[in-house]
Amino acid sequence: MVLAGCGTSGQAVQPTQVNRTFAEALQTESEHASSDFEREVLGRALESGEIVAADYEEAVSRYLACAAEAGHLIDTVRLPNGIYQWLPRGDSDPQAYMDDTYVCAQGTTMIIEALYKLQITNPDGRDIAEVALECLTEAGVTDGSYTVAQFNDDVVDGFDRAPFDVADEGAAACLVPLGVAVG
Repeated sequence: MVLAGCGTSGQAVQPTQVNRTFAEALQTESEHASSDFEREVLGRALESGEIVAADYEEAVSRYLACAAEAGHLIDTVRLPNGIYQWLPRGDSDPQAYMDDTYVCAQGTTMIIEALYKLQITNPDGRDIAEVALECLTEAGVTDGSYTVAQFNDDVVDGFDRAPFDVADEGAAACLVPLGVAVG
């Protein structure tokens, strides 16, 4: 599973890598469900072996409604793989935004989204850099000469010297779900 912090515009978010398979993460995270909705979704996922898109969409909808109710408007971009990229509108109080959206994520997207992203992008718990590089190459964002070492260096440097634009839709579709996108 990949856990990532939030970054401000222009800062790379560095993932904390925990190499677990989707099945292992689902089993573990199901024990931490904090709402009836989360327990229902994760219960169905334990039975079927997957989080269905409709459950992920409902989690996103509930999260966005909670954030809006707290006065924070968040635009979303649905990436080609079905995962959402959050685009907060300029909030006058960044700390209130962080506090409120953290509360909103509990019981909605916090566990469900992390698991859904893992299920879509890295169900076998492979090295994050390898998964990202493979995706970037398959999407035509990079060529075969870009290496895992270069990718890791680019993560540290905020992708300032990367041979691709992290804002490109293809790059975002690979990086956002892994928690290494530039916000």
